[in-house]
Amino acid sequence: MLYRGIQYDIKVGISRNEWIWLIHTPKPRQGVVIGSRNRAIFYAEKAINAWCARNPKECEVRPTAA
Repeated sequence: MLYRGIQYDIKVGISRNEWIWLIHTPKPRQGVVIGSRNRAIFYAEKAINAWCARNPKECEVRPTAA
């Protein structure tokens, strides 16, 4: 999956309702979420937003809402 020009993955964990997110930045980050897949996507994109705030030149600009 791609968000703000950063590749990320959502994978099924080993426990019930467990998801693992992984963002592919120069220093990769990952986390575990219990709940829905959409919740894991939310947290992966939140981590990408935080990384982009620290590294704005390395992220694609999101279009603004009209």
